Amino acid sequence: MSSDPQQSLNLERVAERIQGLILSFARDRVAVKRPEFHMTELTSFVSRHHTIAPDSAGRVLRLLRKSGQISYTVISRRLSLYAITKVAA
Repeated sequence: MSSDPQQSLNLERVAERIQGLILSFARDRVAVKRPEFHMTELTSFVSRHHTIAPDSAGRVLRLLRKSGQISYTVISRRLSLYAITKVAA
């Protein structure tokens, strides 16, 4: 996370709005046994519910990982391909 207090506040504000959506996306993917996803899929899912900056979903995903609410592996950074390995109930 950035050391800029304003950026940190903005990230916290955005996280409050969209972290539930990201967790829901992850739970749904795991439930249908399709844990792999491209970041564009996550961003598109969140964007259908909230107007967000292009990297907001990715930043909040990383924040959720840091807090232990979700785990994932990066399959291909170049392709922005991820796989969810665990998500909080």
